[in-house]
Amino acid sequence: MSVGPSNPRRRVWGEAVVFALGFGLAYAALAVLFFERTPLLFEHLDQLFDADFGLWTIDMARPQGPHTPTSVHPLFMLFFKPFGLSLRALLRMAGVPLAARLAAALLCAVAGGACVGAFRVLLQRLGVTPTRARPWTLVLALSTTQLLFSSLPESFAFSALSLVVVFAVAAGPGPSEAARVAAGVFSFGVTVTNLVAVALARATGLEWRRGLRRPLVGIGRHLLVVLLAAAALGVVQWLVYPAARPFFVPEVPGRAYQRSFVRSASPTVLTDRAIRVTSHLLFTGLAAPRLDVRPTDTPRIVADFGRRPLLRPRWSSAAHMLLWAVLLVLATGGIVRSTGPPRRVVWALLAWLVIQAGVHLVFGTSLFLYSGHWVFALVALAAAGLEGQTTLSLGRVRVAAYGLVALQAAANGAFLLDVVRVYGGG
Repeated sequence: MSVGPSNPRRRVWGEAVVFALGFGLAYAALAVLFFERTPLLFEHLDQLFDADFGLWTIDMARPQGPHTPTSVHPLFMLFFKPFGLSLRALLRMAGVPLAARLAAALLCAVAGGACVGAFRVLLQRLGVTPTRARPWTLVLALSTTQLLFSSLPESFAFSALSLVVVFAVAAGPGPSEAARVAAGVFSFGVTVTNLVAVALARATGLEWRRGLRRPLVGIGRHLLVVLLAAAALGVVQWLVYPAARPFFVPEVPGRAYQRSFVRSASPTVLTDRAIRVTSHLLFTGLAAPRLDVRPTDTPRIVADFGRRPLLRPRWSSAAHMLLWAVLLVLATGGIVRSTGPPRRVVWALLAWLVIQAGVHLVFGTSLFLYSGHWVFALVALAAAGLEGQTTLSLGRVRVAAYGLVALQAAANGAFLLDVVRVYGGG
């Protein structure tokens, strides 16, 4: 058998497909579990991590009903509702009750599986060798964020997928402008704030040594093309779904978005907020601490990870936190010393992580709700950084990554069982 230069690339894409299919099916099984065993989870809005499973079920898999603001999710319905409606029709033909709910969750499972597969490609393009890319892909796939939002109707599985695609395209060998624009339109179409990631990814392909003017003009031109293409698709979406006005038509987001902003700028409030953001940004999205269930005066059951999630760990998430903290410190040195073409994408991912920290210092009620926007970047940075560190042998890095996978499986398995127990209604 010939060993050509294309064989390693085919092998990576083959692994990516296996990861995508395997975890797509795993997330679909979780979606069915939640559908069958947690009826209370879908009866009221803003219960688990402030998520709106009912509204997103409508957006993805019901022909009528309210829609999420297109000023926040510009092309979401155009991209995904046709698939959700098709799944709903198939499930109804099979006699499944509440078919839209399951269809929307299964669509998230497909997006979650595709995200895992795309992440495997991203790691390869960042220079992570296959023997270590595989366990790091499992770290993402078995994270709290991926497991939950790839099995319940929400937008974050799609947003994470689109962001991984944007950075994977940027890290590829000589990506075409068409590929960059397509990835940018997809990501912006899912969530408007992803346009910042589109700009960062485009910046990695420009020459900055000869001054700022030309690369800044290049980024501006790229974003303009992305926005114009998205605007044309926004008109198409409006024609197909008249209730969803084009994103460039002014639309005031609902009160839920407005209430998500931090109202005080006092040092005490911002310090407390910074501690919460740091804990969620670096730890909580990977291995779940104990779930904090709060009683209310209504039938709603409100659950989150609490104000100090790191102080309420499970034994497995505590062990995970200690090992992960050591690996992050070691990865930092590797990032600083990184060389070669992937270096720019690594720094773009780091910039995206810092921007997410800044945004959520002032926005977001349940911080875990938004973790799909940063968990992939955190894991990618750790994987890429540990490839370049000199303190720990790469064989031990692989063992440590598999250790993280085992601890995540224990912590997040217990977390998922808690969700079933709290919202089971039995």
